Amino acid sequence: MFKDLPEQLQTFYLPQVEQLGMIERRCTIGASALLRQDVGSGFLWVSALGQGCLLSVHDFVLQDDFLLHEYPSESYCLSLMSQSYSNIDFVRKVQQFPHNADAHIEHSSKEKGKNTYSLYQDGSEVEFVLPGKKHCWATTLCFMPEYFEYLYAICGIDPDLAKEALIDTRPNEFLAGVKQRLAWMKPANNMTENEHFGYAQKAFEALSLTVSAYLRRHQKISLDELNGADSGGSQEALVNAAIAIMEERIADELTLVDLAGALYVSKSTLSEAFRKVRGEGVGEHLRSMRMNKAAELLVTTDMSIGEIAAMLGYRHQSSFCNAFKRHFEFAPSALRE
Repeated sequence: MFKDLPEQLQTFYLPQVEQLGMIERRCTIGASALLRQDVGSGFLWVSALGQGCLLSVHDFVLQDDFLLHEYPSESYCLSLMSQSYSNIDFVRKVQQFPHNADAHIEHSSKEKGKNTYSLYQDGSEVEFVLPGKKHCWATTLCFMPEYFEYLYAICGIDPDLAKEALIDTRPNEFLAGVKQRLAWMKPANNMTENEHFGYAQKAFEALSLTVSAYLRRHQKISLDELNGADSGGSQEALVNAAIAIMEERIADELTLVDLAGALYVSKSTLSEAFRKVRGEGVGEHLRSMRMNKAAELLVTTDMSIGEIAAMLGYRHQSSFCNAFKRHFEFAPSALRE
């Protein structure tokens, strides 16, 4: 339940649960609670995503204004929130980023009312009013200082660089991929361990994409730097972000142009990064990914070869079989037999 999560993560949600008198409900992973009917309607769901990362999702409509008092741990956050939520004092109080302090919120026609923010919480106490009679919702990833060390250990992204990327990005200037990953993280009362791992992966991808976009904006990913001795972290971040998109869109007719556009880099920049980091081209990696996935499905499922071909984006079974044979030097049917 709520107090089973690491103590340092409890500061992000326990005050809301206790002050609003929320009623805890059972769920397989994480913790969840409902608002009492005399307070309003809605829920809160939280889950720890690996070391030093908390995902919180809440969706409230309160009957009346409610004064909340919180004491969040020091953290950097990525949040997708409703317009009514982004307008409350909470956002202004916890935003310590100089250029964001008085930022004007712009809405596109497609995403009106959905705002993506980066927030820094310095550990100070915060008091703010949740408005009554308004739909307030937010999906937030809170990254503790130790998460950035974990990020460095697994992919070489410098912790200070990751924090700087969050500080530098203004409201609603995040890549579409960051917004998509935050929007994808829906609460689930009966989540499996495998599904939960997917949430942790999405959190990692959202932060990696933020770093990649920051590097591009400041021209810190360039051909010159890709050939330099100190560019490992930049290259790794870009390649990891590209691979994450490949995995998510493995059945699409994904081209180098599509990938480069999604990451705000040139085709040559992405190609050079892949050659430097992975020792292969972007197309080679995507084909290998599809073939390895095909082999896994052939061995572990009863799906037909035609179904697997379609799942991996091949319009014709014959094209898939030819590609499989070129990659493994034997036919899909031979592997299954």
